[in-house]
Amino acid sequence: MLKKNKAFTITELVIVIAVIAILAAVMIPTFSGVIESAKVSTDTANAGILSTELKVALMNSEETITEANAHRLLKEEFAAGKSGGIVPQSAGYGYHFVYNFNNGTIEVKHISEITKSATQSLNVGNGGVDLSNWGNVPETCFLNNGYFLLDTAGSALAEVVNGIYTVETVDNLESIVDKVENTVKQELEAVATNINAYLDTVVFVGNGGNFTTATDTSNVDKIVFTPDVTEITSVVNTVGGQTFYVDETHPLATLPNGTVLEIPATVNKISNNALTFNEGVTIHFEGTLEETVDGLDIGFTNCNFTFGDDNTVYHLSPDGTQIHDAEENVIDTLTAQYNVKSFTIKMSGDVDGTTMFSVALDDKADSYQFVTYNFVNTNDGAIVSNTNVTWSIESSSSDGASITADGLLTFSKAGEIVVKATSK
Repeated sequence: MLKKNKAFTITELVIVIAVIAILAAVMIPTFSGVIESAKVSTDTANAGILSTELKVALMNSEETITEANAHRLLKEEFAAGKSGGIVPQSAGYGYHFVYNFNNGTIEVKHISEITKSATQSLNVGNGGVDLSNWGNVPETCFLNNGYFLLDTAGSALAEVVNGIYTVETVDNLESIVDKVENTVKQELEAVATNINAYLDTVVFVGNGGNFTTATDTSNVDKIVFTPDVTEITSVVNTVGGQTFYVDETHPLATLPNGTVLEIPATVNKISNNALTFNEGVTIHFEGTLEETVDGLDIGFTNCNFTFGDDNTVYHLSPDGTQIHDAEENVIDTLTAQYNVKSFTIKMSGDVDGTTMFSVALDDKADSYQFVTYNFVNTNDGAIVSNTNVTWSIESSSSDGASITADGLLTFSKAGEIVVKATSK
């Protein structure tokens, strides 16, 4: 006789599933907490090792960490020397490696322990305008006083802060703004608010021009030079797509009275009007006057300036062509090198300069020529000779396209021609 197997009833299965669900609800958070605690413990132990290594490195270099050199010593030298950088295992739980200025150690802190609220006034250190101090500015706009974010990666916040330190173009800055809005703000709204407020008060100065998130430079009170900047131009681009030129009506920034602006030693050229500020700003060059003056254009600044270890304060003559001392003695004469602001292109022949052309060429067309003229510089003055510009063809899908030194463009067949005019 066959024995009948007894199966579980629906009620019994429901009870078993309910018990499993209850156990999971109890155990999973506990297990997650155990993982978090283990990672924080590992990071805390690593922080102690990093602190010891940092102290040894400082002893060997005979330097002391201050706001002025924190970024260089902690990130460009110390963190960069670690394989993979410095990334906390507990970053996913909101923890970060920070340097504590108060006791000189590296610690692990949860972001909630060390951040300011969105309503707290921004503390950017020394008015936020001493360039030797700018390395601590991004952190101090959202961290409590005395802390410096040491992470090099591992979280959106670390990526944003390190991005600010290394930003070189307006596109880089736009990417940072997007990350703040789309990632950091979702997790840390107050932090994102403070970072955005900080960015709106900064103009970044780089080889590709100046750029900012601000739409009005009257609210900009901090200048940040990008890494290895060699040229300071008078063009300002905004993240919103606006472009304007620096002049007395549109200063590069409105800096606090008494500001001494340190120009990086890498800078070898400053364009006309590029360093136009409010009154009360002094510009200091690391090199001597003789080493520096060849790279300066007429009217490059409305400020007083000093050179090297020389305490003499100089200024420009009213027409911006000469360097004077306090007694109005002529020390040196500057050369005119204006950037191009605009120019006109017209077809060769007897045509009105305002005429606009739409040219369609077929295979039987002869060569056509266009000529550039009516150059206007960034000081709204005429450029007498086109030799102030170097011409080149960026790209061309037209046969036989060429351009002469004075801007005469020749081509023979239909196609797109992109021409570049570069100020010498």
